Amino acid sequence: MPIPLKQPRRLSITVSNHLYQQLMEIADHQGRSLSNFAAFLLESSLDRGVDLQRTAEPAAMLRR
Repeated sequence: MPIPLKQPRRLSITVSNHLYQQLMEIADHQGRSLSNFAAFLLESSLDRGVDLQRTAEPAAMLRR
């Protein structure tokens, strides 16, 4: 019996206008869609072992 492929899942978040503009600028500069760039950031954070229990530090990292 074939193993069913897992479909990508959607995630909806709300961010400040300032953060949205920063993310859009970087995504445009890299030639990515905002969705692709956001997924890349999340995957990269997990790959680096970022502690997701800490909520203040990830937001501060993006503002640098």
